[in-house]
Amino acid sequence: METNRFDLRTWRRFKALAQPFFVSEIRLKAFTLLGVLVALSLTVNWVNAQMSYAAGYYMTALTERREHDFYRYLMLYALGFLVATPIAVFYRYSEEQLARLWRRWLTQRFVTRYLDRFNYYRINAEKRIDNPDQRIADEVRNFTGT
Repeated sequence: METNRFDLRTWRRFKALAQPFFVSEIRLKAFTLLGVLVALSLTVNWVNAQMSYAAGYYMTALTERREHDFYRYLMLYALGFLVATPIAVFYRYSEEQLARLWRRWLTQRFVTRYLDRFNYYRINAEKRIDNPDQRIADEVRNFTGT
């Protein structure tokens, strides 16, 4: 059975693609979006933990027929949803903004390399790669999207 484990080779390949982005001319924007994502991720996880406690207390109050506590924890649980929803939406938006920024930067970098020194003639002559410009766009979209 194959397990998904952290692979040093995969990490090196990721680093080779990611490091130039985070030291490029747009690194400030990239790090800002990354910092926002980390902060929002921690916030969402904290709110989810609080909601989990509220749900546990809510169920306990329900089984022990404590009406006052039941409504109190039900309201806390609902409040958690009200707080978590806009945070989760903003997290997703920030994630997409970082992916879009990275995708634009990486696509420009790869296309520039593809067009540099007539590399496209060599690549097209080999016939190993079908439609290289489309492959660049697809691969970059897949990489930056995940």
